[in-house]
Amino acid sequence: MRFAYQVARLQLKSYNDVPDVINSYINDYVKDHCKHVSSYKSLYTQEQSIPLCPLDPSNKYSDLYFNHVGHLLSIGGVPWIKLPNPHLLCQVPIDDTVKKKEVVISPSEEGKYLHGTPVSKDPNAIYLARKHGANIVVSASTLKVITDNPGPNFDKEWDIPVVVRSYNIKDADGNEEQQRIVFIDKPMPKKIWTPSEKKQFFFKKSALASMTEIKRLPYFRMRCPLQFKVEKVEPELMENSKDEKHVAEYSEDFLDLYSATDHDVFGVSTPLSTFENGGKSTKKRKLESETAPLKNVDIQESGDGSAAQSVSKKIANEGVEVKTVTSDKTSVQEKKPENTSVPVSESKDTSSMLDDLLNMQDSLHKLSRSESPLKQDHDDTASKTKKLWPWSNSLKTDWDEHTGAKNCKSFTGVNYHYQLFSMGFHNSKPFCSEQPIRVMVRHGLHGLSWYKLRKGQSKAYILYAKPEFQVYFGCEVNTLSEITQQWLDLLVRPNTTLLEVRVCQTTGDIMLSEEKTLATVLKEGKQQHINFSPQQPLATMYAVFNAVNALPTGDYILHHDVKTEAFIKLLKSTDVEKEMSVQNFDFHAAYSSASVYTRTHAKPPWIALDTHKLTAFHLKHYKIPGTFPMDNRMYSNCWLFYCYSALVFLIY
Repeated sequence: MRFAYQVARLQLKSYNDVPDVINSYINDYVKDHCKHVSSYKSLYTQEQSIPLCPLDPSNKYSDLYFNHVGHLLSIGGVPWIKLPNPHLLCQVPIDDTVKKKEVVISPSEEGKYLHGTPVSKDPNAIYLARKHGANIVVSASTLKVITDNPGPNFDKEWDIPVVVRSYNIKDADGNEEQQRIVFIDKPMPKKIWTPSEKKQFFFKKSALASMTEIKRLPYFRMRCPLQFKVEKVEPELMENSKDEKHVAEYSEDFLDLYSATDHDVFGVSTPLSTFENGGKSTKKRKLESETAPLKNVDIQESGDGSAAQSVSKKIANEGVEVKTVTSDKTSVQEKKPENTSVPVSESKDTSSMLDDLLNMQDSLHKLSRSESPLKQDHDDTASKTKKLWPWSNSLKTDWDEHTGAKNCKSFTGVNYHYQLFSMGFHNSKPFCSEQPIRVMVRHGLHGLSWYKLRKGQSKAYILYAKPEFQVYFGCEVNTLSEITQQWLDLLVRPNTTLLEVRVCQTTGDIMLSEEKTLATVLKEGKQQHINFSPQQPLATMYAVFNAVNALPTGDYILHHDVKTEAFIKLLKSTDVEKEMSVQNFDFHAAYSSASVYTRTHAKPPWIALDTHKLTAFHLKHYKIPGTFPMDNRMYSNCWLFYCYSALVFLIY
């Protein structure tokens, strides 16, 4: 280890060198995200201080819990993720691939779709928080910033806007009362970056761009409430769907998307057929545009109904009945179905007896699964055999009053998931004033895996990239900050797998990829050199939630820098005309210039090597991680020396 550290000191330049393509990407990212500062107020003054490490003399915070209540909504589309092949050389491109594959929303579409929209302006988040009684609405990236502040330096800098709003609601007796909801938006982009942080951020974006793929096919999409716009089947796919060569066929049931859900979950719009013969199962998915199955297609009308009219003209000759759904409340109530998925009728093609048997078995299979969706979610026996996904345990929502719903743009891979959690103390007294806090978290998923031959192995993934600086010696151990981020990623995404990709910082080669769950991350964090405990970040979260939950209606900022050390400054907006003080914080001026400052390393940020991680390099060259670099000829010379010594000993 000392030898590896001495080598790192000699290679300090490699730690500080950042390719121009990475610098350019970071500059453009900061410049683009600094534009959001204009949507908030300008001047703020300090209101109070919140401790990052709250004192706990009575050991009260050891009883904190953060339990998942249920899934509320999933919108958008999740791309396929292509896992790295451990037997082949896979690379993360260090070029302009990231910029070319990033989703770009035109200014005219910013108010139409959800893309980078803060939770305080997300109509879906506002409606769900009011319906389910959430006290706090926050995004997953914000929680990572709040909890990832390890001591003793506390040198991370960030600003997080907070908006507190009040709504008039009616209780069970019909009396009006105030419901206060706190929206904690995404943090503003960092202005000071280290070279390691730049590489880690770029490798994550580049890995997502190269390892994910968006399928422009209508057989898989998210199922959403009736008010949301659904992805329409492309006309060319409809016209060509009668030809058998355009029928999508798969050898396995990739996702169990029909089971135990109501309407706020993922779903497919085509039947899944199963035919068993001699113990072998052959399963097919067909496009919903195949002859008769295209009946009863729900298409949401946009304004004057031009979209529905154009689609109806194109498919009128095929005998397809099109129902238009207007965006107003009255029409939605008239055509409110029990299940808001796109209905699919059974195929009546009698040309083949096999097709009839497949469709009959699929209809029976589908009917048996859809008898009691909510009951299956909470049934312990069914949960043991059912595949759990991030959208499992769905809570029912009444969507009649939600007229301002928004969806994500089709075929972009952008998706949002809304999860409800409860945070409080296990051993709270019956009359304790500290009631549980209901927290709604909005997060995204990076991809879904797909195995053709391994049934039931598909998973939902969140990706975490880690640059490696001494790949010849081995992989570095995870730090306390990295374990905290991975733990939070999995905590707010139930039934999700974290894919940690270790990338060579000079070539972009993927040295190792590991799948982690919440249990494995906690087990790794218990190691002596990490010493991670969930109680500390949970205590920080509870201290922040408890402080902002008591605030009156208004605009605030959670501010932290090197000067505040172990405390967070809670700043309140002030009137520009009435209050002008030197102590005021000018939010707009702080982010008016989108210049990025790079804080170079005075000494290498060396991290100890993990001798338990075997990469493909070590397996190929028969090398033990964490050992000196030796020529293979030295191994043969040592072996000859040992043989010669043994022979001399025997002769003697």
